[in-house]
Amino acid sequence: MNKSLIFLLAVAGGSLIAAFLIFSSMRVSDTTEQLLQLSQNKSSPYISEFTVETKDARVNAIAVDDDGIVWFVENEVNRLASFDPVEQIFREYDIPGEIGFVWSILTEKSNEIWFIDSENDNLWKFDITNNNFRNYNLPSKDSFPFQMALDQDGNIWFTEFSALNKTGDKIGMFDAKTERFVEYRTPTPESGPIGIAFDSSGNIWFTELSKIGVFFPSNSSFKEYDFPKPVIPPTGIAIDNDNTIWFTQHGGNKIAKFIPYNDTLTEYSTLSLRKDYPATLPYWIKLDRHGNLWFNEHTGNRIAKFIPSNETLIEYHIPSKDIVDALTFTLDKDGNVWFTELTGNKIGFVNASFPVAFTVDAFPKQVTVHAGETSEIKLTVKPTSASYSSKISFIATSTMTPLGRFMNATALFIPGGLNLEDGHSETALRIQTEPTLLAGKYKVSVGATDGFVSYLTTIDLIVLGK
Repeated sequence: MNKSLIFLLAVAGGSLIAAFLIFSSMRVSDTTEQLLQLSQNKSSPYISEFTVETKDARVNAIAVDDDGIVWFVENEVNRLASFDPVEQIFREYDIPGEIGFVWSILTEKSNEIWFIDSENDNLWKFDITNNNFRNYNLPSKDSFPFQMALDQDGNIWFTEFSALNKTGDKIGMFDAKTERFVEYRTPTPESGPIGIAFDSSGNIWFTELSKIGVFFPSNSSFKEYDFPKPVIPPTGIAIDNDNTIWFTQHGGNKIAKFIPYNDTLTEYSTLSLRKDYPATLPYWIKLDRHGNLWFNEHTGNRIAKFIPSNETLIEYHIPSKDIVDALTFTLDKDGNVWFTELTGNKIGFVNASFPVAFTVDAFPKQVTVHAGETSEIKLTVKPTSASYSSKISFIATSTMTPLGRFMNATALFIPGGLNLEDGHSETALRIQTEPTLLAGKYKVSVGATDGFVSYLTTIDLIVLGK
């Protein structure tokens, strides 16, 4: 078994164990299960899937070039592949050498495709014009390069999850002009750098197994940030225009916002809608041109959009019945999402411009209770089209636990579902807190799903001591 999958299974296994240790009073309703099953027998209005022509190709790592051509790697058959969305034609290019597993791929305006082989410590370049490949050996043995990012000068920066040479994990840089590598060892041994992104000043931010760090190219220095409470573990990372840091927690159900100048950490939770998978495992995260955050839910089997301006979470359900392992995704120039399905042997497309069928609003947006008290929130559901009629099931998730469940509290919708064609558009969420619930500020996301899409809005639940 390769190290990529060992990492995935170790993290997923940890979250499964945690699920049995954390008390939860919010369960997935039978109505929600039925809606998911019904949606799997119909085509999604939001997501299209395209089956890769080569069987069991184990597709991963994906990028879209300036011409709209989608590029990805077929790991099992040692090929780079492309897909033309207009003509809906796949093309394959044999890589002149065996690859192990590719996590990251980049496209350049100079008609070059770059991808990095985690198993064999190789950086590959493909010239689209001449259909030529070239590879470069990373300096460190068993470095396990994970993610890449391109700076304004055309240099490729990447994380090295387990570089062994001279001990310690590293951040690497490849100068494409001089064809030379430079590596910088992170301050913490066995930190496991994973995701990578740039801030507005050109500094390189990265995630580690239990914290995040930043590298300053101007003086080749590092700074790492520990958190007052555990995060499990940070993986994908993105930085918005305000230099706020966003990252996913693969191993649970959360994404997080971190403000460096005042060390403020805010978390938002997703909710698994499958009884056989208690965690959604958010993986990578990217910003679109509107400031919205996109991330993939590995076992949630969804592609999600979080809108920071109003703290709204929209999740698009992948139509395939089974977990397809949508491990990597990218955004095209129009803000649409393309993703790979490792075990589904497909690539998928989320039409970001297609309007969501309904919206959900909640009142009040902030509730303050003493531990042991009950609070009630009213929800309003509005179809965005007069012709829309469907059953919906209400759902709620909280930051009380790593898996988005409620702890020392119960959450009950009255009613638990609606048929929008009946004209009903309101429900109430009653949250009963136990005296043992710890005081603090929790984010509670409430909303509904019709099996194709979930729409959740966020409220602040402030719990005071008894």
